[in-house]
Amino acid sequence: MPSKTTTSSSERMKEEKVVYYSLWDVELEGELEGCVPVYDDCSEIRRKIRVLQKTPGFKVSHWLKNIGNINSNSLRRFLNQSGPSTGAGNTIYYRAYIYFEKKRIFEGKTKSTKRIDNEHRYPNGFELKTRNYVRFVE
Repeated sequence: MPSKTTTSSSERMKEEKVVYYSLWDVELEGELEGCVPVYDDCSEIRRKIRVLQKTPGFKVSHWLKNIGNINSNSLRRFLNQSGPSTGAGNTIYYRAYIYFEKKRIFEGKTKSTKRIDNEHRYPNGFELKTRNYVRFVE
């Protein structure tokens, strides 16, 4: 009779580890339905885009095409805005978030402390629209 062997959780995690050959092989939960929850605010995505733009050999036009045929005017408008929620309605915000999340997973990096905090504060992710502020004058 064969003996039963138990595997520890660390051994199971090693077995379940997925190998990706490309950043584009990473599939996020909800991506096919177009409803990936976004846990980085607009300011964080703008920061990541600016860092990416400084990468040697980086071509904005190629990147915009790869993340969903985004118009360069949308990128310019998004980068010219400021604030954590300003620009959330811009397509580049959602598409860039997906790109950076896939890149993080592909590179095997962990989630930042701010990202983990946002997951707890906003379990469904940030709204994908710019908040309208109403000013009352008395």
